[in-house]
Amino acid sequence: MVYNPNEQYSRTDLAVKLQCKLLESGFERDKTLERGPEHIREHVYARKVNADIYVAVYTSCSGHRGIISARNKGKDAIRVTTVYKTKDGRQRGLGKQRRVFRTGKIDDIVERTVERAREAWKVGLSPKTCQACGAPKFVSKQGNHVCAEACWTKNYTKGV
Repeated sequence: MVYNPNEQYSRTDLAVKLQCKLLESGFERDKTLERGPEHIREHVYARKVNADIYVAVYTSCSGHRGIISARNKGKDAIRVTTVYKTKDGRQRGLGKQRRVFRTGKIDDIVERTVERAREAWKVGLSPKTCQACGAPKFVSKQGNHVCAEACWTKNYTKGV
């Protein structure tokens, strides 16, 4: 079935199929990554790659009015990213946030989301690491690889 953002049935079908596929793939809903009032916040699913790195999928789906469904059309897209949890509890994306546009067949949208998650997983498995502190590096807006712990701003001595 081709996704139609103007039809409630189509938005619900996408949300249910996406949620089922993510759960089947080992993802769990992570409410710590969700923002906004509980009844309208976007559902986020995450899967750990290792102790501090995980893949997060921002689904563009919410449980508004007690029915899970994708949001209406607009600027909103499904987003997939690799996230590193810093020692002080902040979260930093390690790779580019990959978007999955909600166009075409529903099953194709779900499969594109899973493919983006696989790509993000690969980033999390072998990130570039900081020589000073061993933390993973992320790519800055200027295209530079930067320590996710920002160790250059701290009084840091390797091994301490």
